[in-house]
Amino acid sequence: MTGRGYRLFLDELTRLAGRTGDQRVPPIAARVAEPPRVAVRGRPGAGCRTVAHALNGAGLTVVSSAFSASVADVQLYVLAEALKPEDRDAIAAVRDARQPLVIVLNKADLSGFGGAGRWPRRRPAARIFPRSSACPWCR
Repeated sequence: MTGRGYRLFLDELTRLAGRTGDQRVPPIAARVAEPPRVAVRGRPGAGCRTVAHALNGAGLTVVSSAFSASVADVQLYVLAEALKPEDRDAIAAVRDARQPLVIVLNKADLSGFGGAGRWPRRRPAARIFPRSSACPWCR
């Protein structure tokens, strides 16, 4: 994360960690200073590795999906083409665990879901971002 407000908050939290005798504050300050941890999941061939490399290159920490439930700050599920039953099951499991979830439609240009295509009409609450702006840290 970047930005002046974030940096001011982090600086003040770090000063507080040095001043207070509360042993809980320094680990919190250290964790806030780290980049967000993201677990990238999806079916084989959906583009999970490509998305993970892009996020990693942007400075985020991509964690192994095997440990993601306890470690990740957010779950990112990559879809390609049609939503299949195994996708629905995986998404439901993340929702049931009450974890933050972002669903990425990869390869949208190949499946007819780009722009004003079927996806926005079927999912009116879905927000469509150009590939470079889907991740605020990827600019």
